[in-house]
Amino acid sequence: MNNLGLIFLLIAVALGSLAQVLLKKGGSVISQLSISWQDFIILIKEVLTNFYVMGWVILGGLSALFWIVAISKLNLSFAAPVALSLGIVLTVILAKIFLGENISFMGWIGVFVVILGILLLVNK
Repeated sequence: MNNLGLIFLLIAVALGSLAQVLLKKGGSVISQLSISWQDFIILIKEVLTNFYVMGWVILGGLSALFWIVAISKLNLSFAAPVALSLGIVLTVILAKIFLGENISFMGWIGVFVVILGILLLVNK
């Protein structure tokens, strides 16, 4: 396994998960607007000037760049499942920490099962 590829994969996942938290926060502000054709221009302005949405764009773009390097150095059959699974785990944890989302006991069991799956895949 390529260590540099794995580092880039982990950075891509971390940036992507943080981007999701920012998008959720930005969407919470935008969800207060009415969505109609008359307000569409206002909606576009709000999206383009929303700090959280712009943070999502930037972190998402950086995540994509790190992802490109990661998959250039790792097998996609390894990188994609690991990245998606780690993304699930990290996003749940970040949503709990930064958004105060309530994660049920069964939700945490699900996170644990995903982590077990990652460990099985990494140790194949």
